[in-house]
Parts: sequence; C-alpha cells; structure tokens
Amino acid sequence: MSTNSDRALRIQCTLHCDPRLISGATAIVTHVALQAGLAENEQTELTSAALAACRHVSGSPHNGIDPPREIQIDAAAFPDRVEVAVEFSGNGVSGSLEALAVDRVSQENVDGRARLTLVKYSNAAKARPKA
Repeated sequence: MSTNSDRALRIQCTLHCDPRLISGATAIVTHVALQAGLAENEQTELTSAALAACRHVSGSPHNGIDPPREIQIDAAAFPDRVEVAVEFSGNGVSGSLEALAVDRVSQENVDGRARLTLVKYSNAAKARPKA
C-alpha cells in the first residue's frame, strides 16, 4: 500500500462530459507521466488509455442509465508508476477495457460512484528483479 509521501505529483480535476473538455484530460495525464519520468512510448500509451476510458465513460448510457454529467480525473505519480483514476456517478463501465495499453485496470463501485483506475509502471520498475 502506498502512502501520500510516496507520491511525487498529483493533479485532480473535475470535467463536464463535453468531448472538447474530455480531450483536455490528456494534458493532465501527459504532464504527470512526463514528471514521473515515464518513457515517451509509456506516456503515449497511458494518455491514450486515459482518453479512451474518459470517452467510454462519458459517451454512452451504461445499463440503461444516462451518461454522467461530469467525471473526476485523479492522476498521481509514484516512484515506480503513474496511476490515473476516472471517477463518475453510475454503476461502473460496461464492456471490456482490457485492450488498453496499461499494466493494470481496476474498477470499484462505492455509494453510486464508479472509479476506474489505470496503472502504468515505468520500464525501469518492470526491469528491476523481484525480491
């Protein structure tokens, strides 16, 4: 489990589900990934995955429920990875997001809110031998 002191950088933002604004989420994710020292291809993969997740969440009804009016983006850099969480009102994401080019995707639902978390480990962290 990580602590707040492990985090080098964190940016949180609430966006209305307007496609023009959702695209702005890429600036947040790219900045955090760059500051975390991810390689350019890792930055691109994480940014593309985050944008796809935001578009997926904001673009269509889920289980017969209208799409959320806003989503919250939480991007945090850690010494070995970057985590991007997309939080919104609803019961989760329908369909598969396994094709996203990240190392881990998790989803949790609490009190009518869904949180989709994308994790991208740095190549350096992947190359370290496991103890």
